[in-house]
Amino acid sequence: MVFALEMIASSRFSGLIAGLGVAGLTLGFALQDVAKNCVAGYILHVLLHQPFGIGHTISVGDYIGTVLEISLRTTEMQTLDG
Repeated sequence: MVFALEMIASSRFSGLIAGLGVAGLTLGFALQDVAKNCVAGYILHVLLHQPFGIGHTISVGDYIGTVLEISLRTTEMQTLDG
């Protein structure tokens, strides 16, 4: 914190910005596999342990309808209104 304040006081923002950029890239690369595993785990959970199936009546927000199709990224339903 003191180092950052000294850099700001001496008008050397470029070093601080570069350092933050490198830190952000490093953190992004480090967490890339973790994020992929979390997304894959969520998708597998939804596909293997579906809380609903085709033909079930579900409610999503203000909509109520019957599930027509379940795919990897979407669930298609027909509302009671058509």
